Amino acid sequence: MVDMSVNKKLQPYSQQMLRFVFFIALVTSASNIAYAKQQQLELSGFARLIGGYVDDDGLNLRGYENTIDFDKDSLIALRADYQFNRQINVVGQAIAHSADNRESGLQWLYLQYTPLRNLSLKLGKQRLPIFAYSDIIDVGFAYPYITPPLTTYTDIIFTEFEGVLGRYDYGSKNYRGFLELYGGFNNSIVDIDGREVEVDLDSIFGAVGSLSIGDISFRVGYITSKTTFIENQLNGLEDVLTTLGFGQSARAVQAENRFEFFQFGFNYEKLEYFISGEHNEIISNAYLVPDYRSTYVSIGKYDYPFTYHFTAGYGKTDIPEPINELQFGIDPVQDFLTASFNELERSVQIDTRHFYTLGVRYDYSSSIAIKLEATHVNDAEDTRLFVMTNTATQGNNTATLYQFGIEWVF
Repeated sequence: MVDMSVNKKLQPYSQQMLRFVFFIALVTSASNIAYAKQQQLELSGFARLIGGYVDDDGLNLRGYENTIDFDKDSLIALRADYQFNRQINVVGQAIAHSADNRESGLQWLYLQYTPLRNLSLKLGKQRLPIFAYSDIIDVGFAYPYITPPLTTYTDIIFTEFEGVLGRYDYGSKNYRGFLELYGGFNNSIVDIDGREVEVDLDSIFGAVGSLSIGDISFRVGYITSKTTFIENQLNGLEDVLTTLGFGQSARAVQAENRFEFFQFGFNYEKLEYFISGEHNEIISNAYLVPDYRSTYVSIGKYDYPFTYHFTAGYGKTDIPEPINELQFGIDPVQDFLTASFNELERSVQIDTRHFYTLGVRYDYSSSIAIKLEATHVNDAEDTRLFVMTNTATQGNNTATLYQFGIEWVF
């Protein structure tokens, strides 16, 4: 199973924190010296306290088990925005996660240049604008859910990149929208069936377009990138298979691949209710990272200070055709290659998942929200997204995740 949420080690945690502290000290000093009478530095932050448990004592869903746990999704973050002048500002954001498998430290650090009111450029480490909620995914106060639709907002998607992003806003009194173009790279550590593997995303290129007319808005997105797995076992197996003439198997485990991502979303919002949804497709030529599709639709009712919402969705992996080029019993070398290839093949994430979420949000104040949520998940029998913690429950692929959350912005 591929889990891309494991310690994306672009830099050691200590170095990231030192950079962020230095950044805060620098801009604070500059604001005190050069603009003593102007507030050039803006500090803000947000926090989440999220608890949850699964109603089956043999299943693990998103890290939650059959005991109440507040360590999986809780976090706190600080954002600093220093305005040099009307056109140039620097943004940094540091975050501390309670979960061990999520990276804490400097999350964003970029320079923003705004030459025109409707045109801006960002350069540095920043959020990858994959989904509708990508920019605010950690700011739970900004959306009704505790857990955004889980077949779409999975842990297998890279969330940051280092590079440049340009944005152009357009509109009139009847419509409005924006166009974003970006490019860059990402280097991460991922977990493949218990092994940490370094993955490079080079030549990332993406585009996002949005159009709002009255109460309805549409969003489309596209990303393409070259992906390189840097892992001794994988790279060594590819070389040996190529040398011995097993070309089909060698191509299946090749280190360099390319993927494409397509996204479409909509949101219809009135004062009393909303309807929103997204459809996403990941197309990959990597045998070990198969194609994936996901869709969800949410409906909600506003009854201030309460918001009630219901979401239904699914995610499905297109299982690749099995490769039967290698066989046991031919000779010891092929037996070893077959065993190694089969081990990698078992790490392929197989996913056919349907889910239903029912939740309520209570806005206690303009900066604090309290949420309750229940998500029922039904997986196909061959899925590996549920982690079995008790062999007595093998075969049970349905469970309900109950969650409680307090969201805070400051």
